[in-house]
Amino acid sequence: MELYTAFLVILSILIPLNEAVNCDKKPTDLEYMMPETCWYGPTLIDYDAQFDCETDMEANSGKPYSSEGSICVSDCLMKENDVLKDMKLNKNKFLEFVKKRTPGADFTNWETAIKAAIEKCFPLADQKLTTLNAKDYDNVKKCNPVPQKLYTCLGAQILVGAPAKEVGMLDEYCTRLRDFYKTCEFTF
Repeated sequence: MELYTAFLVILSILIPLNEAVNCDKKPTDLEYMMPETCWYGPTLIDYDAQFDCETDMEANSGKPYSSEGSICVSDCLMKENDVLKDMKLNKNKFLEFVKKRTPGADFTNWETAIKAAIEKCFPLADQKLTTLNAKDYDNVKKCNPVPQKLYTCLGAQILVGAPAKEVGMLDEYCTRLRDFYKTCEFTF
């Protein structure tokens, strides 16, 4: 019995246990990494509209665009593409948008992951939209925070469901980011 116990102790030292994952915060070295930097496929953001939204923000505020303005830009993008209208999300408009901006064969490879992400994230965002109150809004411009969270959720879920051959899974950071999102449920 003592020999067996000693064996288990030695084995536990030689085989480190996996670190517990803190789902409230991405690992520090992945903190600023966005899921869409790990794949070569669907485009979730209309970069022309993003430029227009950023330009309008700068003109209205008199200050250069900063990362703090990303909540307002995400809100603007969803409205520009008719995905968000009158506090209602339209997942068909979003799917149409992604399909239009992703070449045919590429979309076919990604269709399952994209549709699964939409089916998971849009209901969460819809639910959050129905419970929004003043404290949820950005303090500076009073912009709706849900679109930014929705983009993040969609990116995370697409990364999780992405075809392995299409993702930079050889990249250690992408693998770890994908594992993080597989382990942690996204919340709004």
